[in-house]
Amino acid sequence: MKLLQTLCFVLTGPGFAMAQSDPLQHVPQVPTSQRLAVTVTHRAVAEFESHALHEVVNEGVEVVEARNLVLTQQVMGTTTYDLQTNASQGQQVAGMGDAVSVAWTQSFQANPFNDRGSGYNHNDGSGWLPQPAARVESAKTGWTTLDRLGSGRDVVMGHSSPSTLGLHFATSETGSGVWTDGVVPNAYTYDDLSPVGHLWPRMVVGGYQDECLHAICLSLPSYLGGGPYEGQEGAMLYYRSCDEGATWEALALPGLGSEMFYGFEGDQYAIHARGAKVAIAIFNGLQDSVVLISEDNGDTWTTHTIVDFPVDMYFIDSGLPEGSAVDFDGDGLAQEYLSTDGGGDVLIDLDGTVHVAVGAMHYSDLDSTDTSYEYYPATNGLLYWREDFGDDSVQVVAYAQDIDGSGVLELTDDIAFYGVNLAGMPCLAVAEDGTLVLSCASVMENLSTSTQNFRHVHVVYSSDGGDSWNSDAPCDVTPDLQEDGYECVFASMPDDLGSTVEMLYQRDYEPGVHIRGDLDPWGPNDLVHLRFDLAELAACADVEVIDVAHVTDVELPEVTAFPNPATDVVRFTGWEGEPVRVVLRNALGQTLADLPNVWPGDAVELPQAWRGVVLAELTGIGWTARPVLVVN
Repeated sequence: MKLLQTLCFVLTGPGFAMAQSDPLQHVPQVPTSQRLAVTVTHRAVAEFESHALHEVVNEGVEVVEARNLVLTQQVMGTTTYDLQTNASQGQQVAGMGDAVSVAWTQSFQANPFNDRGSGYNHNDGSGWLPQPAARVESAKTGWTTLDRLGSGRDVVMGHSSPSTLGLHFATSETGSGVWTDGVVPNAYTYDDLSPVGHLWPRMVVGGYQDECLHAICLSLPSYLGGGPYEGQEGAMLYYRSCDEGATWEALALPGLGSEMFYGFEGDQYAIHARGAKVAIAIFNGLQDSVVLISEDNGDTWTTHTIVDFPVDMYFIDSGLPEGSAVDFDGDGLAQEYLSTDGGGDVLIDLDGTVHVAVGAMHYSDLDSTDTSYEYYPATNGLLYWREDFGDDSVQVVAYAQDIDGSGVLELTDDIAFYGVNLAGMPCLAVAEDGTLVLSCASVMENLSTSTQNFRHVHVVYSSDGGDSWNSDAPCDVTPDLQEDGYECVFASMPDDLGSTVEMLYQRDYEPGVHIRGDLDPWGPNDLVHLRFDLAELAACADVEVIDVAHVTDVELPEVTAFPNPATDVVRFTGWEGEPVRVVLRNALGQTLADLPNVWPGDAVELPQAWRGVVLAELTGIGWTARPVLVVN
């Protein structure tokens, strides 16, 4: 494995922290002509704004290399609300081995996604439950995060709709399917006593008996209809419960007030707890990125700087200093500043050491009159910080790979919008033997739609506590062996692993998402669970993929779809006995509907939006038949 030396950001004068020793200098980057700026005022959304739907055009892909290991994968469910996070991926997997739970933000509808909430599934060792047909909460929520209490109950949390109701959570005996709703009482009000909106929560379990819940979120910013809270747009709010959610207290986080930060962006933070130790990492673009560490269950905190931005309390359009930047875009002018992309993760290992991973990102603020700034999504390289590194000192441990060995990343002209690094959305976990595992969603140089490159989930690991990583040989755990052209993002693992790695990720056939950015066509995305042996990561090469959903062990039945073509209703018949699962897909293979229990003769309604769509799949337990159906 390659040992990566610590690369520091060097102080150069009062208020500044960069002339930088470039930590990305040995990482393959795109040609300078593709290092284009994206101008934004903010990158986070909480709901969805309507836009015209448009067709997906599948140009096909070329698979040059498939690197994988023995994977067991199974679709857990689907969602039309395809944004799991604006930046940092919260925990959506809990447990290991024969007690694994997964959860995600789910909807089966179009805007305004009134059925949005937490999709949930569980495996007790004998197999997964049926794919969920509804959210677990009684009310609309979003931004699902999942963890498990020491008593054996699973907890999901999200923000409520409307956000002023406080954070919504639900608990269940693991795998029981019976959920109890709760609300974190809103403890924050404006001067006129009106409630402060709460958005984009992260929740983890801690305490000596795993009885405590720690939750962070942001106040509702002005651009989403809220306003400044105590002088900040998007103030960081912290709640704690040490009786499994029966009662809650709101606590202060020192050093995060308006005297140090103008505010924070949605999902640009992460939290982890182990026993009485709690760590909160905050990843900023035009401000310092920091980690807060508590040794006493959140009562007191110390602050460490991960990446020091060159100007403290920088306000957009106020002008960045000359002489402390780099010329990332190759225009002959040093105007770009290296910081973090907002998407990161934090982990406390078994020995109590804090680890942080976050995407690097270049920024500029060229126009002092437009109330916006620029970031450069072609930045490649994942930064790593460990508690003993000291302030403002990072390593590069993962990056999108130069697959053809040309020395640069040869991508298409358009990078799908996620607002993060080319190897972004990291997730950290630790195995029972102390091995650190790090996943990220990396752009694939060799897979594209001809207009945008796909992302696959890659994994690197460290067997020496983070001193060295197999950075040059990441494992693609979402390979395109059948050349289907999958976009694989939003990967999540439990904090603690056993002998196997448990992972949940989201996939579809189009890079980018429907909710923001690219505004891709509306339609379901699959949530897929992966399981593979940790020991096999070291030999990740030519390996087998086992798709549980497509195991065939009984004779195919005779299946008939009528009328065919159909107009607004179609019935399925031709078999007897048990109900079957009906999956309706379009000609590109995208799931449009997933109905778990259809009896012979049952009618399936076809929405107006499907007119002219070719549908072609009916699936049952252990078998698959494919009746062709054209919706008139």
